[in-house]
Amino acid sequence: MDTDIGTAVGNEVGSAASAHGDHRRGLAAGAGAYTLWGLVTIYWHALGGIDASTLIAWRIVGSVVLLAVVVALRRAWRPLVALRDLRILGRTGVAALALATNWTLYVWCVTHDRVVDAALGYLLSPIGMVAAGALVLREHLRPAQRGALALAVTSVVVLAFGYGQVPVFAVLIAATWTLYGVLKKRVRFDPLTGLTAETVVLAPFAVAFLALQGMTGGTGLAGAGRLDLVLIAFAGLVTAVPLLLFAYAAGRIPLTTLGWLQYIVPTINLVLGVALYGESMPAWRIAGFVIAWLALVAVSIDGWFGARPAGRIEPEPVPLEG
Repeated sequence: MDTDIGTAVGNEVGSAASAHGDHRRGLAAGAGAYTLWGLVTIYWHALGGIDASTLIAWRIVGSVVLLAVVVALRRAWRPLVALRDLRILGRTGVAALALATNWTLYVWCVTHDRVVDAALGYLLSPIGMVAAGALVLREHLRPAQRGALALAVTSVVVLAFGYGQVPVFAVLIAATWTLYGVLKKRVRFDPLTGLTAETVVLAPFAVAFLALQGMTGGTGLAGAGRLDLVLIAFAGLVTAVPLLLFAYAAGRIPLTTLGWLQYIVPTINLVLGVALYGESMPAWRIAGFVIAWLALVAVSIDGWFGARPAGRIEPEPVPLEG
């Protein structure tokens, strides 16, 4: 009897240690994914001499090839069979279009010295998800969520006053990512399968775009140096590695924990924009960002402590953008 009890206790301790180890590895993978998504700004900024739409087309082609290899190695093709359903294919196609638009806006901002605008866009994105839940799905918002929306609107007003106009690119980045997040709720693929499906849908259009460029006498890479071509060749890897880390983390730590990690991306982008690329940060811009941060803190704390009724849209982590 004592031996049986000792064995049971040993098994429980071993299971707890294993779970703790999984949590730590998941946390490290999640932090690594978000850090890479923040630092990938440096990668795209180095390709500033090339049109953003061309870069996105090559990114899609590189991603679909690499993801196809990963899916084949994992023998994970089965979920993709769902694309035979025209409704799922249609929803995936619209989500893919929203993602491609978001990618293009982000890369355009980075390659045109508007990294701070990109940072603001991804800072506002989780607030956009909450707004979508209220406006699109008619979900009830708790006081903290309503306060966060009010702060987000105030942030945009402050920044619009400073800019002399609405921060269009930041709002568009937040809007397209919000649309992408809402559509992703309609097709419940895991992160790897979802991005694979989306790039499969986008690949024919990307190939046609690049082919059209070639037929009209250019490749979209005019003036690209050897380093540029090498960097473009790694576009698929740059896309897939953070995603795989995120997928690993998502299976081992709670979504609420992943949600807190979303702060890493806009923080890195803001630091890069100001410290590395010399973008200005006048007082009105600082004020706008501080208010936006307060809104995101309010949403995050509410998501951590609040109840989660069925069907409610949680603020999504910021993955996939970089």
